[in-house]
Amino acid sequence: MTPPVPQDQPPYLPPGHWASPFTVLGLTLMTVLFGLLFGGLLTLLSGYLLGFDLDAAMAGITDDNTLRHRNILRGANLISHIFAFSMPPLAVAAWLYRREWSEWLGLSRVPSGAKLAAAVGVMLLSLPLVQLAYWLNKQLPLPELLAGMEERTGGIIQALLVMDSPFELLFNLLVIGVAPAVGEELLFRGVVQQQTSRWLGKPVTAIWLTAILFSLIHLQFAGFLPRLLLGAALGYLFYWTRSLWAPIVGHFAVNGIQVLAQYFAKTDLDAAEQRLDFSTLLLPSFVVLPVLYWLIRVLRKPESAPISEEEVHQTKAPD
Repeated sequence: MTPPVPQDQPPYLPPGHWASPFTVLGLTLMTVLFGLLFGGLLTLLSGYLLGFDLDAAMAGITDDNTLRHRNILRGANLISHIFAFSMPPLAVAAWLYRREWSEWLGLSRVPSGAKLAAAVGVMLLSLPLVQLAYWLNKQLPLPELLAGMEERTGGIIQALLVMDSPFELLFNLLVIGVAPAVGEELLFRGVVQQQTSRWLGKPVTAIWLTAILFSLIHLQFAGFLPRLLLGAALGYLFYWTRSLWAPIVGHFAVNGIQVLAQYFAKTDLDAAEQRLDFSTLLLPSFVVLPVLYWLIRVLRKPESAPISEEEVHQTKAPD
């Protein structure tokens, strides 16, 4: 009888086929550092060729907010994000698992439409709780150094969120919506969460440790608590669905709704918080969220059964 597949492991490959968590995490870290370096050099070279002071723009010490300025900043952020987040997990997966890279990352299993809709609902209904966490986070004083970093980062984000045309809206949906949803989920849920779970043997602990790292890496300390909650929600979506597409779609929904709100209502969630009492939405969130979580877990059951040895061989690409 085939032994059950551990729920914190991808069900596609036999255990002897997996590299050790330390090997995977070490290779990923080295690849991320290389991606940061290469992406940074590429953006600086692009800025130089375009005659644009990218250093000053990224440091927030320029008042230039023309269309050209915004688009160059968007392009620089897109390049940096691709090389720092998207490319490293893909490169490591391709190096270690060759044709089975998508199975290893959790991309080969596409959830049903109902499951993806429930994942989006979970993320959107989490926003009132996230706003409450954001309000609590803002009550904590930040050291002067961290406050300065927060101000510069916030200035760049606000500059990017200025959109005067449908083209800028689409560009922002790509840079702020698609790129982070794909890249960050590949890195944090696809690699870090899975390998931490294998290392510790505790999937829930891995979800929260990954969420902490996910929040810290953004270097926005006034938003640490809300981003921690979002990271944990994305981690649970991945754990329950065993597919990376669920957190990718959920992540895009959260980022995309902020871009759309900024474009159509000319406001962001901070401004909306001043006009809308999010406490009125807390009760529906507490009521509906458990139902959606339950629905996702129920929909998972047919896929969570142990796979046979024959099915394992069928998922492996021929030599």
